[in-house]
Amino acid sequence: MNTPYDFKYHAEIMYDTLDGFNFCNANGNTVDELLWDIDDRFNYFKHRGPKIVIVLKNPNTVKIDVTKEIIKQYNPTPFLKEHSEAQYLKLEEKYLNLYNFLESLLIITEGEDLESDSQRLVHFNALCKTINEGVDRFHKITQQVREVMFQGDSATIPPNNGLAGKTFKQEKSNIMVTVNELALIVEGLENSAMMLDNLKISDEFKKLSEYLKGV
Repeated sequence: MNTPYDFKYHAEIMYDTLDGFNFCNANGNTVDELLWDIDDRFNYFKHRGPKIVIVLKNPNTVKIDVTKEIIKQYNPTPFLKEHSEAQYLKLEEKYLNLYNFLESLLIITEGEDLESDSQRLVHFNALCKTINEGVDRFHKITQQVREVMFQGDSATIPPNNGLAGKTFKQEKSNIMVTVNELALIVEGLENSAMMLDNLKISDEFKKLSEYLKGV
């Protein structure tokens, strides 16, 4: 089917409704115009889980599917990156290990010999010992995640680009944003700072947020 207008780019956006889902569209004659229109729709339906379903170039003629390219350029969640199959399998392994550990805690608390205080004390001591062993076991993994967070393509696999340990000259760039966009950036930095466990990165976010408030 053709669109009822002659824009070069056409995007279909799905959002949640009370009865299921619905669609709206975004359009533009350039990629920048399209991205601005998509951003407007996402802001309008921000509480309804908007999602880009398909993007077509020349929708009334050759209909070239450019969905992946546009999503990659728009990408409202810059910290989310694609992971390899090996990384997902590693994540599954860690999840199963954690689940088995939690299940072992239930086994300690089960049984018919919990009627007396002495038996309860024995089970309680065993439970505390198992919890301590579990914390020690997963501490190394947790520390590894925190150390490389936001630095590579995975939270558990450091970037293999030969640049580890190197420092680079930081160059300043001028970026034009509206007052509303600046407010959203500041709000995003503040929210991210509160959610981060890595205090060093959290402090950097806070400093940047305070700096932008004075711009």
